[in-house]
Amino acid sequence: MRFMDKMRYSLTRFLYGRYGVDQLGRLLSIMITILLIISIFWRNMIVTAVALVLLIWMYFRVLSKNYDARRRENGWYLKVSQPIRRSFSTLYLRIRDGKSYRYFNCPNCHQRLRVPKGKGSITIKCPKCATRFDARS
Repeated sequence: MRFMDKMRYSLTRFLYGRYGVDQLGRLLSIMITILLIISIFWRNMIVTAVALVLLIWMYFRVLSKNYDARRRENGWYLKVSQPIRRSFSTLYLRIRDGKSYRYFNCPNCHQRLRVPKGKGSITIKCPKCATRFDARS
């Protein structure tokens, strides 16, 4: 067995059963990268220390075997950040689709619905929950 194969096997065995990277882990890695870039140009020990603490927390989460606690943390993050992520997602869709569609949210299930512009007052039926509501496109 070659050296690289042995190393790959050892790393695979070590990481087996670990939690890995989730959405909160991705956010932490992005924040760490931004803070480290800032610390290159603006030498401040506080920025570097915050980046180091976030790096330690990120590796703790990635290498953890406590799935329940990490899922709770990620669920909390997703719940708190959901309005922000949804607004960026809607902004992306509006840019992608141009000026030919409008987006509405179902009042019952909050499903995002795309409706062609210029149809006037219409009744929209949600495909997910079959709720009907009036809107002006």
